[in-house]
Amino acid sequence: MLLFISLQTACRKEEQQEKKEEANGPVLPVKFESQSRIILLKYLPNTNLLSQIEDKSGTKEVIRYTKDQLINGFESYENGKLVYTADFFRDEKQRLITVNQFKENGPVSTPTGYYTLEYNSADQVSKIKSYNPGKKLLSSKTLLYDELSNLVNEQIDFPLPQESNSYRYDQKKGICSAIANAFILSLESRHKFFASAAHNLLSREGTIAAKNFTFLYQYKTNDYPDQFTLTGQNAETFQITYQPAP
Repeated sequence: MLLFISLQTACRKEEQQEKKEEANGPVLPVKFESQSRIILLKYLPNTNLLSQIEDKSGTKEVIRYTKDQLINGFESYENGKLVYTADFFRDEKQRLITVNQFKENGPVSTPTGYYTLEYNSADQVSKIKSYNPGKKLLSSKTLLYDELSNLVNEQIDFPLPQESNSYRYDQKKGICSAIANAFILSLESRHKFFASAAHNLLSREGTIAAKNFTFLYQYKTNDYPDQFTLTGQNAETFQITYQPAP
């Protein structure tokens, strides 16, 4: 009898330890819910590759992948209709270097321009240049990172006059830290939470005050936020639901 009780106790301890380890492991956000909106995130089976972001207000974003699970496209829908697509192209190192953009209207697909990505020695995107369909430069910006891979400064080199934006982060686990391709998604998606990759974005402060914003967070015991508030003109608070990352 004592042996049976001891075995039961040991099993319970192992289960509790497994749950604790799972809670402290990487997680993927699957739902953001505010008083007026519900945003659902879906992933390719058994991966951290985001495949769809659906806002119950009527918008949807779809991420495309190759058969080798390399991200190669982005689609945006409004009220069930495709309105925007982007096609991604890579270099020999499999780094994204060009993104071609299109406005979609039924059977008509109209090129709206493209942007190019350049990389630093750490393979972080260090420069982004945007062009119109005629290859005329529209904008150019330089990106700088801290030692933890957080984007901390964005220098708008063109058009003039130059602008500068700085970013601050906390030291907690980023909402999107376990999502693959979070940076490119931050460029394409309308949702700001992709900026919280390595750590959680606290503020963006720049030359144009109207573009500035701040985030406030509440945290779970495993250092991932379970709530965030985007402050400013369009203030909104979201509750976050996660699932364990594969």
